[in-house]
Amino acid sequence: DLGQQQMFPLSHEVVGPILEQISSSDDSRILATRINENFQRLVRENFPSKGTSEYTINFGKLIESVLERLQKGEELTRLAALRWVVLIHDASKSELTESIVGDSLFISIVSTLHSASDDVLRESVSTLVEVAGESKFGDFIRSLLLQVSSNAAAMLVKLPSIVLQLQLSYQGSNLEHPEMLFMKIAEILPSHGDKRFICKVVNSLHMMMLTLKEMLPLRTLLRRGIS
Repeated sequence: DLGQQQMFPLSHEVVGPILEQISSSDDSRILATRINENFQRLVRENFPSKGTSEYTINFGKLIESVLERLQKGEELTRLAALRWVVLIHDASKSELTESIVGDSLFISIVSTLHSASDDVLRESVSTLVEVAGESKFGDFIRSLLLQVSSNAAAMLVKLPSIVLQLQLSYQGSNLEHPEMLFMKIAEILPSHGDKRFICKVVNSLHMMMLTLKEMLPLRTLLRRGIS
């Protein structure tokens, strides 16, 4: 207990180097991965999403350290960093502030998507969905479109993959909300000042809607009309 009491306040100094070592090319990455998993387990056990903890973590500094590795790290480091984001989000709910989960967090994650591998992109979108929840859904989509427009050359290519992952997440396990994502995009997109960008996004979404099997629930809904 004394060791944990001393360790948790230093989490932001400990986690960063561990994440960096996870992408090492030598055998030390195996040890780093094991240490990372054990440390995550300790945080999960001692900082439950519901209830209080006898220990203290500076979640603001910890998320800064994790996001720094997400921005600069290699693939394995980025994947591990994204899992830390979800863990911090869950563990810090009782003291959550806009500085921990807000526009800055969405922007930090979305801004890495243009250079993300397929695995990192899927994990990033899954993380964003979980962190955003229902209350931050609109803010998340607004931040996403803003980042796509600010780096359109790279991000428009990734947009179909991002939208597909979001559609699978937001339409519901029973396909009860296939229109949710596209209606939110349609609500936010017209406020963008660049009509050429709007046209490119609409064309991309239109092609997805017509051709992808994953969009069948949405096509079915559109055929019978949205009540």
